[in-house]
Amino acid sequence: MERIYPPEIKRYDTVDEFKKVFQEFFNSICIQQNDPLFKPLFSKIEKLIGLNIPSKLYKYRGVNEYSVHDLKNDEIVCSKPVDFNDPFDSLLYFDIKSLEQHIEDGSRNHDGILNQWKLLKTRVLESNIPIESLDPKTREIVLSSEDEMKNYFHSAEYEQHLQELKSKCRYELSSMITSLRQNSYIGCFTEINDCPLMWGHYADSHKGFCLEYDLSNNPFYCENFNSNADCHKHLYPVLYSGERYCAKEFALQQASRIMGGNQPLSDILFWFKAYTSKAINWEYEKEWRIIVIPQDIENTTKKKWFLPLKPMAIYYGLRFEEQPEKVKSTIRELAKSKGLHQYKMELKEDDRCYLITPILID
Repeated sequence: MERIYPPEIKRYDTVDEFKKVFQEFFNSICIQQNDPLFKPLFSKIEKLIGLNIPSKLYKYRGVNEYSVHDLKNDEIVCSKPVDFNDPFDSLLYFDIKSLEQHIEDGSRNHDGILNQWKLLKTRVLESNIPIESLDPKTREIVLSSEDEMKNYFHSAEYEQHLQELKSKCRYELSSMITSLRQNSYIGCFTEINDCPLMWGHYADSHKGFCLEYDLSNNPFYCENFNSNADCHKHLYPVLYSGERYCAKEFALQQASRIMGGNQPLSDILFWFKAYTSKAINWEYEKEWRIIVIPQDIENTTKKKWFLPLKPMAIYYGLRFEEQPEKVKSTIRELAKSKGLHQYKMELKEDDRCYLITPILID
């Protein structure tokens, strides 16, 4: 495998410069599971990201019992991608026709299949494994003659088996997409606190608030990660593109496995590529994500995942004053008790630009 060289591990002059460099590098990586290069490369990726996390990241919230609860308990909520408002979020793309052609080509390689059959038969006979201990299908294959195998290639049963392989491939890849979107959690942040669209979409039409966090020390990353006791938690920038992320290498590996192969996963980072890829239409959000992948699949039965994280400041929307007095006072008292800087967003009617700006009120 060609050696992969990461870009210079440093803090870049701007976040946009870093993301451009990182996107080009990250999308070019295709590294196998158990490859000795993986751990040092992954460590460099995490270090590169850690050096370039913006000094301030923000999270917009509408006013409801959940957002007040999270503010009170210094928690952030992470949701499953399947529940996000973007139906394409974490939705892998597979070229199904290409995969089916891969299965077709492999199944029509009769000489290759015969060689595999001969190797299997030799291993069974030389190992003195009792034939009756084999499963019925393997036993039938081992006991077949070469002429019977050649005849099988041209039978209706073989054609039916080929179609079943294609259906199985489609089903398993579809199941993988579903699993990817249902068995993980994502917490969303943004680099900006003055986007009118985001105030409208995520802060209850400007009646909510926006919290400021300092994540520059990457508090989620654990260098001494214990896979038996912890879950994966990683902060990544979202990378925007005009096309969905294509997990071709992963799909080909799955197709080969279904056909009886045992090759390792050739792109171990495909999980993170899927979680950090979004349509370019969303680029204005300047999003960063905390990706939570529990080790124990049983932990993914809960709808939300909560992480401890204390905000540094709170920004009230243009229409926050429309909230009931009791609600406003509860939130303000919580902010005060936690020592948060408090701001209100203001719109200048005499300014021709579409700008809203924060004004310190505490």
